[in-house]
Amino acid sequence: MLEVRKMEKFADFMYYLLTSPFKRIKKSQNQWYMLFQVLGSYMDHAGEILFEAREQTMLATCDASMLQSHADDRSIVRYPGESDENYRKRIANYTEVCRLGGTNQGMILAVRKLGFDDAEIKTAVELTGVADRWAEFYVIVHQDIDKEYPIGFDILKSEVRKVKYVTAKDNYRYLFLIKIITPPAELKLKSKSVIKIDNYNYLRLDGTWSLDGSQTLGASYRKFLVKQRSRIQFTTPTGRVGSINRVVTHNDWCLDGTYLLDGTKEMDAYRFEEEIV
Repeated sequence: MLEVRKMEKFADFMYYLLTSPFKRIKKSQNQWYMLFQVLGSYMDHAGEILFEAREQTMLATCDASMLQSHADDRSIVRYPGESDENYRKRIANYTEVCRLGGTNQGMILAVRKLGFDDAEIKTAVELTGVADRWAEFYVIVHQDIDKEYPIGFDILKSEVRKVKYVTAKDNYRYLFLIKIITPPAELKLKSKSVIKIDNYNYLRLDGTWSLDGSQTLGASYRKFLVKQRSRIQFTTPTGRVGSINRVVTHNDWCLDGTYLLDGTKEMDAYRFEEEIV
């Protein structure tokens, strides 16, 4: 019966193949064994390089530094802030996403490979009940509020528009989930928003200038750090909310004739309104 041995080194394997007459001399004096030790070290190193090359040529086992090489073969660009795992998934599913282009399955697959594991597609008619919005759809992302946001909204929108039906209008809705084991007497939600606002140095109309063309109302561009804090509270008897609108105003002055252009007021107001739910 042939004895099967597990050998880690190439030198041991070559020595094992020798016939008995060549093994009668002990290993410390056996010239064949010494030769195999020298040649075996080179063969072992070459084998390690081949195995490493095999792993790097496969997307599932390659290092993060090799992901871009696999992406270049598919003309895929890595997005800022994209994790290695999401990037690997997006590369691996590129062919399947292209094959399913123009279908709901293709859009869902594209969204999930960005890190949004729980996503669905619904038509605008189904979601809003407005029959005139027959050419629109919603991408609905379900996200645990404690989970790190995987990718930016602009990137999500870009990936969806690559595979959506060309004439369909895309809309997006995020549903953030909060798990509450024991309902508290008061529920508080804190959100942090980073807003970039470009400000210009303003000139006051203080009554000292005549608007006859002799003065130039110019301004210089400057950047200022801006902080914004919002607080929203709502309660209902049933615990359900149909819709929430957010209105933000800042120095909302009305030029109704009661203010003189004498420099006592600063005309820098703004207002915007958005539907949250």
